[in-house]
Amino acid sequence: MTFDQDGKQLNYKVVLKEGTKTTVGKDNPAESDLNKEVTRTIKFVDSTGKEVAAPVVQTVHFTRNKTQNLVTGAITYTDWQADGQTEFDQFKVPVKTGYTPSQAVVPAWNAQPSDSDQELTVTYTANKEHATVTYIDQTTGKTIKVDQINGVFGQTADYDVTSAIQALEKQGYELVSNDYPAAGLTFDQDGKQLAYKVVLKEGTKTIIGKDNLINSALNKDVTRTIKFVDSTGKEMAAPIVQTVHFTRNEVQNLVTGAITYTDWQADGQTKFDQVTAPVISGYTPAQTQVETQTGIQVQTPSRTVTVVYTKNEPETPTPNKPEKPVTPETPTPSEPEKPVTPETPTPSESAKATPVTKPVKKAEKQTKVKQTAQAQHEQQNAVHATKVDQPVAKIQVNKATKDAPKQQVSANKLPQTGENSTLGLWGTILLMLSSLLGFFGFRKKDDKDDGH
Repeated sequence: MTFDQDGKQLNYKVVLKEGTKTTVGKDNPAESDLNKEVTRTIKFVDSTGKEVAAPVVQTVHFTRNKTQNLVTGAITYTDWQADGQTEFDQFKVPVKTGYTPSQAVVPAWNAQPSDSDQELTVTYTANKEHATVTYIDQTTGKTIKVDQINGVFGQTADYDVTSAIQALEKQGYELVSNDYPAAGLTFDQDGKQLAYKVVLKEGTKTIIGKDNLINSALNKDVTRTIKFVDSTGKEMAAPIVQTVHFTRNEVQNLVTGAITYTDWQADGQTKFDQVTAPVISGYTPAQTQVETQTGIQVQTPSRTVTVVYTKNEPETPTPNKPEKPVTPETPTPSEPEKPVTPETPTPSESAKATPVTKPVKKAEKQTKVKQTAQAQHEQQNAVHATKVDQPVAKIQVNKATKDAPKQQVSANKLPQTGENSTLGLWGTILLMLSSLLGFFGFRKKDDKDDGH
């Protein structure tokens, strides 16, 4: 400046302003006083507080500027301005299998710079799950019982299928099949009704008939007894017992206690063999054989066959009859020897007693006196008058000599009656019989000689 105006007060002005320094917030995110975030944190947990999903954090960013007076040092701030949208968007809670969240949506929220951070918790509750275990009686097709198992998703069921089966086995059941998980049941199928089956059958106990012969319900005999007796019923030989044995098995239901039986089965052949009646001396059986009987069944009744033996009649000898009646000559009785007491003969000896005759010469035969028919008739009457049950006389005719037909008769002494006339009668009869027997014997011998 040059002073060119003398004496004039020159006045000049210099105008200044207080300088400032502005700091922009969004350009200086580290400046906490110029940047602010308002957050909403959404957490996801189960009923125990255990995190079931990663949390979601929503943020609204606010900024402002700072102006510093460089003269005074004073600092001033501009208003907060959102760095983008100022609203928290609505949040749809994620779906988790087997769980239900406490809320399906977290609503939108218009944040203000003055708002504090928010924290929201969405709690997931495990869904309830159900399962059934059905116990089936294979024998009847009926259901024994149904056990209900309740739990929640992800949980291992507190159910012991092994103990349940053992309890039924104690009642007589036998396990057939079981599709319940061997490692236990974990509810890992959301919303699905789980159904398992345990199949059992009614246990049985079998008693084998042929191994328990004393058990009459399982063993049965059908018999044919053959007896051998005489006409009075007296046993003539040991009886023969033929047997067809049948057996069956007993099946006991261990659950119901019911008892059933199998069909009867023959333990061997189903027939009675033919039996030949034994030979017993002096007897004849009514039948010589008992025929074979086939087709024996368990319902066939046992029976007794009786073979009756009849005593044989003794053989009766047939006396020799002359071809032609001959009028005998009157014999000259000889002096009989002293009668002796006869031995008591048995019936068979009497039947077999045959007079023994000795031959005489043909000339001597012709000299015999013929017996008249009247004399023969008297002899027959005398014989019939004699008691049949008296001992039979034994008569022996000696061999005749050439000179004379001397006969020696040995007769049993007849019973004494005490009367002489009776004794004489018997003597006469014996003499006549002796003569007759001698005559027939001589004649027979001569006939043989003539034949020569």
